[in-house]
Amino acid sequence: MPKTVYATGDIPTAANFNAFTQEANAAITGGTIEGATVGVATPAIVGSTFNIFPKASGYGVKVDTSTPTFPWRDKEGILNYASAVPGSLNIYRNTIRDYSFSVNDEVDGKFHIPHDYVPGTDLYIHVHWSHIGTVISGNFTGAFKYIYAKGHNQAAFQAEKDIPVTYATVNIATTPRYQHMITEVQLSSAGGSATLLDTALIEIDGILLANWVQTAIPTITGTITEPFIHFVDLHYQSTGIGTKAKAPNFYV
Repeated sequence: MPKTVYATGDIPTAANFNAFTQEANAAITGGTIEGATVGVATPAIVGSTFNIFPKASGYGVKVDTSTPTFPWRDKEGILNYASAVPGSLNIYRNTIRDYSFSVNDEVDGKFHIPHDYVPGTDLYIHVHWSHIGTVISGNFTGAFKYIYAKGHNQAAFQAEKDIPVTYATVNIATTPRYQHMITEVQLSSAGGSATLLDTALIEIDGILLANWVQTAIPTITGTITEPFIHFVDLHYQSTGIGTKAKAPNFYV
């Protein structure tokens, strides 16, 4: 199949877009596909078996043709329930067990920044939890404590920061029994703060060491009167591709 080259200013339409993407080694030297600017300075090559992107930072796959943006992904934490004050392993439902947390119970976790992380974008951290009570009221409250450092002998781990987390359960109608709850807070921002990490410090292969501590629990009526902590993970924005290099500078 012959190669089609779209010059700057050409805009493939919805009608020919599918045919365009199937053409072997079709090249974009500027312009847009469905409104998303691609390969303005350096061509992006769309092939029959693979796509080729420039190795520089800022390139990747976006979603939403009207307002293109890098998509969100989860980075699952490696959790250690053998903490200094761990939760209690209890029956959750039928024969399935998980850890319930009383006040001051905690779990440790660690997160590695992957090679598809979009530089300069903020991180968010969230806890997956639920309860098995028949009545509930009051606040589900905890704190994420964390330290961070770039990899490849570039930085030492910084002093610990704490991010408070609160969810008002209200009642059993708003927070039902067995309902999978996800409570999220922002972890980083431009410039950082007393609680937030400076986004400019986040880099591929960096490590985030974290701790979730339960600082208060709702009032729960039932066989287990504590909330269950199922998982902790990060939300990050992804380029959809990896990096050219394994170590800094990752984009050369």
